[in-house]
Amino acid sequence: MKRLLLISALLLVGCGQGQGEEEEEQRRNQEIDAQISDMIRRTDLSANNYIEVSNNVTVLGEKLFLDNRLSGNQDISCSTCHSLTTSGDDIPLSIGAGGSGLSVNRTQETAKVIRRNSSPLYALGQGQSFAFHDGRVSFINGNLTTPTQLSASITSVFDKAIDAQALFPILSNDEMRGQSGENALANISNDEAVLQTLLSTRILSDSAYVQAFQSAFPGVNTFTAGHMGHAIGTFIKNKFNVRDTPFDLYLNGNSTALSLSQKRGLQVFLGKGQCIRCHSGVNLQDDEFHSVGIPHIFPLVSSLADDQGRYEISGNSNDLYKFKTPSLRNVAKTAPYMHNGSLKTLDDVINHYNNVNFSLFNYSLANLATESYSETILLDSNATRNSIRFNIIDNGALKRGLRLSATERADLKSFLESLSD
Repeated sequence: MKRLLLISALLLVGCGQGQGEEEEEQRRNQEIDAQISDMIRRTDLSANNYIEVSNNVTVLGEKLFLDNRLSGNQDISCSTCHSLTTSGDDIPLSIGAGGSGLSVNRTQETAKVIRRNSSPLYALGQGQSFAFHDGRVSFINGNLTTPTQLSASITSVFDKAIDAQALFPILSNDEMRGQSGENALANISNDEAVLQTLLSTRILSDSAYVQAFQSAFPGVNTFTAGHMGHAIGTFIKNKFNVRDTPFDLYLNGNSTALSLSQKRGLQVFLGKGQCIRCHSGVNLQDDEFHSVGIPHIFPLVSSLADDQGRYEISGNSNDLYKFKTPSLRNVAKTAPYMHNGSLKTLDDVINHYNNVNFSLFNYSLANLATESYSETILLDSNATRNSIRFNIIDNGALKRGLRLSATERADLKSFLESLSD
């Protein structure tokens, strides 16, 4: 009898302890929710409530996005470097026309190595003014700027930067067009003529495409490359829309959508981690250009030139080594990171921001996945250029070092993982 009473007492104590732990966690959650609510109130963060659409334009855009005929040698499509599952190609520096395979299994073969990472497509087309890492395409208040001047018959169809962006990989000899002498498109000197020849001889010569264009753009008698770009851009906007993430659910009032660790990570994001300085708004990006001290890696043969980022477009010395802030939506799916894919994991990114000085001056190529390349990938270890890369960082806290603890870094990573759908 005494034994039974002792067991009952122990069970009651255990239940009491369990209930007490639950009450304590609930108290901590309520406390941190109140703190986060106050912090968010001072920002422009908001949930993504855009509902993607599917219509004749997106159907046409997907067909074009997946079609190798858009490339000069008909060996590469948009989806080669922008997977439908991750929106990128999962390797540091992209491999263009002449390469073989997909994702981490892609190999260089006769291709050139592109000097930058294939930018993720998540959340593009949703109000951004600039496209590409250096912003060489912009669409601001209806005014379009592009590397090559295009006629109004093309540009009048665009309603967002991504519409124009979709056409320029097609025009790049290294990305999709191929080298002179390899195919008819590569032999044409005028960029607009390339687009119109592609459209007339490869796309609209296919009756299924003619029907798809007519369905997407009823009442239009003459189709231009602008319709092609708009269709691809609209497909990208809707296919790679990211919503209903745990973070979105939390912002929309579901306080249980984030774990306690993710909430602590959100506090780091909003405060000590400085992330909110650039990753703000509904798309978690400020549509601006920043230098964050990223090491410069480059292919030995394909591109020896220093990558000076936005400065190459603007000519403004204040833009040296600055690159466009990427969206953090689905960031856990878009490794490797930064404009050149030099940081392999989210841990690497967080560690870099935690001590940029150490990360930049002690970067090692041993951490870089280079199996895809037949040419050597090199690191710019020039102390003068690296000092410039570091000194032009415009965030004082980032230059001094964030000094995040191991727990804060783990919580921040946990929060970043909550940005995936």
